Amino acid sequence: MFLMPKAEPLMRWLFPGDPRPIYTRASFFELTLAHVELVAISSLAAAVIGIGLGIFVTRKGGREFAAMVSAIAAIGQTFPPVAVLALTIPMLGYGAARPSWRFASMPFFLSSRRR
Repeated sequence: MFLMPKAEPLMRWLFPGDPRPIYTRASFFELTLAHVELVAISSLAAAVIGIGLGIFVTRKGGREFAAMVSAIAAIGQTFPPVAVLALTIPMLGYGAARPSWRFASMPFFLSSRRR
């Protein structure tokens, strides 16, 4: 990342049709700071909302909302795995050239063994 500006001649040679083969609008450090800022703001918002709702549903006036808040939290917890699948399936594909049923059936075999 830090050496990308020095790689511009190589990138221009590799991609002659691209007018800007290297992204030079912001430095790696600036992008890292922007990322840290986004993560901090979103983490703070999630913590404030989550802790606030957690306190609310444990009090007498909010106990009737506990099931709804729990369901919304369960739905929210499914998004990260879905995002990982959305990113990895296009890169890795749906399966290997060989059937991977052996690897997929291993947890069933291990959990059905007698101890």
